[in-house]
Amino acid sequence: MGYVPNAPARAMRAARSTLVGLLIPDIQNEFYAQVARVLTDSLAASGHQLALSVTEDDPQRELRDVTAFRAARVACVVIVPSAAPRAATLRLLDAMATVQLGRTSPGIDASAVLMDDAAGTRLATEHLIGLGHRRIGFIGGSRSLSSHRDRWRGFAAALASAGLAGDRALVHLGTPRPAVGRAAIEDLQRGRKRATALVLGSSELTLGALEGLAARGLQWPDELSIVGYGDPTWFGLIGPGITTIRLPTAAVANATAALVGRMNGGSMAGRAPRRVVERFTPTLVVRGSTRAAGARRIESSS
Repeated sequence: MGYVPNAPARAMRAARSTLVGLLIPDIQNEFYAQVARVLTDSLAASGHQLALSVTEDDPQRELRDVTAFRAARVACVVIVPSAAPRAATLRLLDAMATVQLGRTSPGIDASAVLMDDAAGTRLATEHLIGLGHRRIGFIGGSRSLSSHRDRWRGFAAALASAGLAGDRALVHLGTPRPAVGRAAIEDLQRGRKRATALVLGSSELTLGALEGLAARGLQWPDELSIVGYGDPTWFGLIGPGITTIRLPTAAVANATAALVGRMNGGSMAGRAPRRVVERFTPTLVVRGSTRAAGARRIESSS
């Protein structure tokens, strides 16, 4: 007969909801898109539905959408927090069942599902050191974001363990977007002592760096070895393939869904009774974008 139940009214009557809010900074980032897809399927199995918000790391948009989720009485909010959430956002999240995804904020006292980002960039840097590279650059996100702070820390720790002095001129940090990666290549190539290898802090920064290299006519890995972060499909399809740090996307999404499922009582009951932090380790995938320092491709004359 065309009747559709009033979900908000049912949620008010039962003091719980089947809706889960997901706040991510960027839907074009393949990692977040994959997490959203896996999370949707996992939650559907337990009778929940996913509502998506894209914040672009804007604290005001973050506040607006958290407020909307609170008004909808969602069962839980899964959030990739911005660098500096508004005080009102923190108060709202404090009254809701919340899971932090990929990043943490010191103002949010909630469970979290994270990657061991420091271990990831350490693996990337050690790979390049093992190939004989000594002038290794790093293009990463701002250290105001916990995940990117950890990625920079892993890079610096690998250099220190190898007895290599870090060169601030070879480090470029900013918003993890392609434009920053492009600008970073311009900055890094102006110096007299240029890097022979680069560690990139995200797939968007990797894309921007590749665009910057192409604009300057620089060939990789002949002139510069590169290691990306994340493993979108195109990493394996471009040129000889991008050596990268692969993130355990499905494991992270399923752990997040399981954590949401363990939160009893829905949004009206507040946070889960025990704060849980789960951390997953990335892996190194070696492809053709890295080469021993000083080695160049030998072209066939036939």
